[in-house]
Amino acid sequence: MKRIGVISTSYDATLIYLEGISKEIERRTGDVNATRLVIRYRPDFQGSGPPKTKEDWDELSAKISREALDLALKDKCCCVALATDNLREVEPTVAELYEVVESVVWPPICRQVDVHVVELWWCAIRKLLSISVRRVLVLGTKDDMSSPFIKEQLEQYGIEMVDMSNYPEEVERIDQIIRERRVDDEGVIDAKEFLVNVAWQIPPELPNCPGAVVLANHILSEYICSDDPVPSPVIDAVEEHIRCLVAEALEE
Repeated sequence: MKRIGVISTSYDATLIYLEGISKEIERRTGDVNATRLVIRYRPDFQGSGPPKTKEDWDELSAKISREALDLALKDKCCCVALATDNLREVEPTVAELYEVVESVVWPPICRQVDVHVVELWWCAIRKLLSISVRRVLVLGTKDDMSSPFIKEQLEQYGIEMVDMSNYPEEVERIDQIIRERRVDDEGVIDAKEFLVNVAWQIPPELPNCPGAVVLANHILSEYICSDDPVPSPVIDAVEEHIRCLVAEALEE
């Protein structure tokens, strides 16, 4: 049976990927047992927030790389993904270091192991390119909306990220919506109206430059989705990640 490996750094992310991958497998194959999902939940990766120094990032990358290798060697996963909202900077390192690894296993034989790391932003960008998007409004945490990493990833494919530095109040409010995660009806309505208004006030489209709204945090999909009356397509980066991850596994 094919196996998908997911390294999770939060309880919420574990549930989102568990449910999302199971639904996508059933949608594509009609059989929820077509693949097996192996989740390594490591809350200690989260700690007090994202690492602050290069040394901290290097240490975290090494830890997650070892987890990815374990998922391939011990759990025989054909591909691996990181289920996280704030550690995307380690994805390229994991993918680069362990794309192909030779390791000695017991009994002592030399084998080649393919650890295919499916990156979240690669999946989101592939979707954006498929609909010819050239400019995006990224909605997520405060770090997401000012992330040089996300900006650089998009620019590599000729996609401009809307500069949110001129909208500090909107950035703070969106970050608050994610942190509070209101579930009562009044809170949901308020959050939904606010996010839709942001999408109208800060449109990613420019003349001859089609745009899209990208939800960098899956929590926001509870409030705004492709059916909402916003001027641009809405792309949930986590949903695209899940779709790509399942597709990669089923194609192996």
